[in-house]
Amino acid sequence: MTNPTRNLILLVDDVDVDALLLTREVNKLRPEIEVQRSNNGEEALLALSEIRPELILLDIRMPRMDGRETLTYIKADDALRDIPVVMLSTSADENDIRYCYDKHANAYIEKKVSVKCTRNTIDNLLEFWFDTALK
Repeated sequence: MTNPTRNLILLVDDVDVDALLLTREVNKLRPEIEVQRSNNGEEALLALSEIRPELILLDIRMPRMDGRETLTYIKADDALRDIPVVMLSTSADENDIRYCYDKHANAYIEKKVSVKCTRNTIDNLLEFWFDTALK
């Protein structure tokens, strides 16, 4: 599987409320973009064996296989490493941020608590990745 599936985001997040909010905002802002969710890194890697998203939104703190491990695996895999990975986490810890960039995350965005901030973050993210970077 070498070609990305157009307009597909893989969202990897174990928190239902966060995943629903992010998915809802993507659907409102860009109804043509499909969001597929995995609850942890293990599920994400399984999904990536069958799909090729244009973008991965990856939380850091998850059970079973966290975002740091998942990012490390994705960026070490020749078949997956070119998929853009945006870390989207509540963590503002400098060590988390540095680790993710050292492991070649394409961006690191701190999750916001308000719906308005989340909407603005998602709008900017989608505009950049789907209208600029992926063209």
